[in-house]
Amino acid sequence: MHEGAMLKFLIPVLGLVLAGMWLPGAAHAIPPSVMEPYRAYMAAIEADDLEAAAPHAEEAWQAGVAAGIDDETLAALAENRAQLYSDIEEHARAGAAWDATVEVLRRTGADGDALSSAMHNAALSYFMASRMTEARQRADAYLAEIGDAGPDAHLYTIHNIRAQSLWDAGRTRQAGAAAVEALDMLERIGPSVTQRTMALAKLAAVGRSLTRDTQSMAFYLTLSTEISEALGWADSQHEAMDAWLRYLRRNMTDREREDLFERVMASALFDFEFEYPESEPPEDDGLDGVEVQIALPQDRRPPSYPYDAMQAGAEGTAMVQFDVSATGRPENIEVIFSVPYSTFGRAAVNAVRRWRYTPRTEDGQPVAERGLQTMFEFTIQ
Repeated sequence: MHEGAMLKFLIPVLGLVLAGMWLPGAAHAIPPSVMEPYRAYMAAIEADDLEAAAPHAEEAWQAGVAAGIDDETLAALAENRAQLYSDIEEHARAGAAWDATVEVLRRTGADGDALSSAMHNAALSYFMASRMTEARQRADAYLAEIGDAGPDAHLYTIHNIRAQSLWDAGRTRQAGAAAVEALDMLERIGPSVTQRTMALAKLAAVGRSLTRDTQSMAFYLTLSTEISEALGWADSQHEAMDAWLRYLRRNMTDREREDLFERVMASALFDFEFEYPESEPPEDDGLDGVEVQIALPQDRRPPSYPYDAMQAGAEGTAMVQFDVSATGRPENIEVIFSVPYSTFGRAAVNAVRRWRYTPRTEDGQPVAERGLQTMFEFTIQ
């Protein structure tokens, strides 16, 4: 979007154009019904009163439409009106105004940059207004019409909007794919150690979990947790993501861990030092010389798909931690994370509660096993 200063620079120029066109015998005469509110609009802008300018901009636009003025002039009125609504943060009105601007620009045969900017601004305005369906529709339209020809910064915003709106709709796999696209754009733009990048990396990891792409899951989780630590962002979500990452690393081969480290180091998104954590030596459990047999599963039926999530077409992931008692029953079951809805975590807990194990033994005596973890992917085939 234009900055406010740029808006103020353009308005006097446009005012001269309009004034010059309102002359007897001019090719495109501008009627007083347009010029009068436009002059009031310019006066408010010059007084730095954007709030007062808004109704005059709206009146000038509506009058221009009613009078059937030429599309080039109407496009100028449309863009100024839309930009003004954006500047005063009336985002829903801005979205509708940018939509109108797009329509007029198409009629004028405007160049790709002007159309790309207006379509981008429409999607962003609806997103800022929390009107996610309209935001995603405009983002999809941008990709269908502009595609990779758009500026990287625009494409990042468009994929970001798609990721968040799809996530809110429970379409986890598609949200993850859009998050990956947004992060790919950021790779081209440069390092980005921000909360938004951290959130996108989480979405990307969850989306990749549904395709069981362990390496990509671990990469995006590493990105998320490293940015979280760089920002000093220590919360329950960070702890959950870190637990998930440690779970994945434990189940990787040495070669897979090396490949992950190389991918992290090659990423343009990191602009801070990163050292791959070495495996910590196991703590002394005092069991030297003791014959140990870990708990082994006997019956581990998968969880039922939550009915509400199934009806909504939502997919998700849950991770739980639990102990196995000396009788082979899971206990102390805890949800580490459940995305995008808590219902997946509840389904996971209900499933684990019914599992049965042959208990852990030490020198033949059954004992409790602590801190087992497992993950569930809820996908609709």
